[in-house]
Amino acid sequence: MSSRGGSPSYHAVKRCADIAAAAGALMLAAPLMGATALAVRLSLGSPVLFRQERVTQDGRTFGLRKFRTMLPPDPARGLVSDADRMTRLGGWLRATSLDELPNLWSILRGDMSFIGPRPLTPDYLPLFTPHQARRHSVRAGLTGLAQVSGRNALPWDDRLDLDVEYAAGLSPLLDLRILLRTAGTVLSRSGVTDGGGVSSASFGGTLRSALLTHTPLGAHEDGGAQAWEVRTKGGRPLGTSRLRIHAGACAVIAFEPHASHAEPDGPDAAHPHVDARLHEEALRVLLSRARGEDADLALVFVHEGLPLPAHLRAAGFRPALADQDGQPLPPGLAPPDGQTPYALPLWPEEPEPVTPSPRPEPSQSRSRCTSPGPRHRRRSRGWPGRGRRPAAAA
Repeated sequence: MSSRGGSPSYHAVKRCADIAAAAGALMLAAPLMGATALAVRLSLGSPVLFRQERVTQDGRTFGLRKFRTMLPPDPARGLVSDADRMTRLGGWLRATSLDELPNLWSILRGDMSFIGPRPLTPDYLPLFTPHQARRHSVRAGLTGLAQVSGRNALPWDDRLDLDVEYAAGLSPLLDLRILLRTAGTVLSRSGVTDGGGVSSASFGGTLRSALLTHTPLGAHEDGGAQAWEVRTKGGRPLGTSRLRIHAGACAVIAFEPHASHAEPDGPDAAHPHVDARLHEEALRVLLSRARGEDADLALVFVHEGLPLPAHLRAAGFRPALADQDGQPLPPGLAPPDGQTPYALPLWPEEPEPVTPSPRPEPSQSRSRCTSPGPRHRRRSRGWPGRGRRPAAAA
């Protein structure tokens, strides 16, 4: 990775400081870590630690460990959502950042630094823009510029911009400023979530567009659809994007072109490639929003007898029922009369973890689109015709 700030000598000094501080902190915090481990064991059972693959410098992955904060999914007991599964102890551990104490070992090993961009999961990698990917030019950190500037309350694009800003401007003075501001952030317990629940929303891809603007048309309501008016940067109306999340796992999406763009003799009929590019961009943003809602599958309905639009075909949408062994649409998602469903998996197949835990962490379980039971998020299985798509975590 390039675009890394700071002199080589400072990087060496910072690494030495990380080793010394992590070793000292591990010794000093040993009693506290022991007490926390005991509290987690008594409150949540075994295992005490949660392990997940995360990404650090140059795209290298490592096993991040934290104290568990949530109960395992159990629909029979009503433990489905993150809010249902979060315990009082877990909420306190998160608010005080005590759940992060096992990361001192990651710092000592060289997987992380005390200060740097927060480590994210590998499935985000294909969703980063080239600019956002520059955050991996430095080691992942326990705290960072984004964490002291709003933490999870910031939109994802803003957080990633701050990560890149840190990587490009790395210096002793910047690290000192972040270190001093971290104490205030932890004490204030601000920005632990994005304001919409007990955990942060997923990153589904950048919502910024160099071609289009999106203006919300209505407030989000449970069970309702979200809608945005889509215009070109020059202000020309293009259409309306709609998104409805079904059962927390399926995203029913639609892009309704403006009347002038649906007519053969409309203003852009002489330049169909222009609108095709704009429609592809509108779809990209819509799919990013669906991933950000933790949906597993995107569904569109096309009138029978009409071909699948080129931008949907290029994105990878396929008939929802691929063959005689295909599973039916989930309950409540039967297509309107005279329309055919097409599906696109939003996350790639994910292998089983090396050390599977029966108690996943927040936002790591989600109802499957094809069955109502809990599952590991971003593992798409059982839907006919599902291919592998670039995906995004937490």
